[in-house]
Amino acid sequence: MLICALRRVRPRTIIRADGDAAVATAGEHARMSTNVTHESPQAANHAALEALALARWRIGLGLTAAMTAIYVVFILLIAYGKAFLGTVIVPGLSIGIALGVLVILSAWALILIYVRWANAHYDHRVAAIRDGRVR
Repeated sequence: MLICALRRVRPRTIIRADGDAAVATAGEHARMSTNVTHESPQAANHAALEALALARWRIGLGLTAAMTAIYVVFILLIAYGKAFLGTVIVPGLSIGIALGVLVILSAWALILIYVRWANAHYDHRVAAIRDGRVR
């Protein structure tokens, strides 16, 4: 209850539909927000940025989950599959060494996937939002 009371008197910066900034209390913000249309450029930019941030989180979490799964499987093999990892493929190269190299290469591959995605999609969308060309 106290938090709600404090929140009502805390001043906030508000961006109006015409682009001007104003400082208002929460009560004034509630009255002013009814005058702001969702078709204003700021609202469109905000929605586009939220969608872009969500897409970035999705790809980031997906790639993180993939790398985590690869690493956990490798660590579990180290813990429970020592005989398997010790199997020699060719003299001087065991399955464990080969899989260790593959773990490192998979990290580079996932980084490359993210960089290509960011260069092809993310950077262009951010530039479009900054220039006012929201898709």
